[in-house]
Amino acid sequence: MELLSGLLSSLGLSGAAGLNAYVPLLVVGLLSRAGVMNLNEPFSLLGHPWVLLAVGIIGLLDFVGDKIPGIDRA
Repeated sequence: MELLSGLLSSLGLSGAAGLNAYVPLLVVGLLSRAGVMNLNEPFSLLGHPWVLLAVGIIGLLDFVGDKIPGIDRA
């Protein structure tokens, strides 16, 4: 439950901060997946393929929603 609470808190804070918060999460996850960076246990989940996919999709939707006026209002 502590892991889920930490992840939801980080995603909530990154959502409030904007698009720039998704990019570091994605980069750290990709570096962890490539073996360049070792993350301790609660944060090692960032290297999981489903988490990388979810962060990438959320970042892409945020980027598209921010740049296209019609979608921005929706």
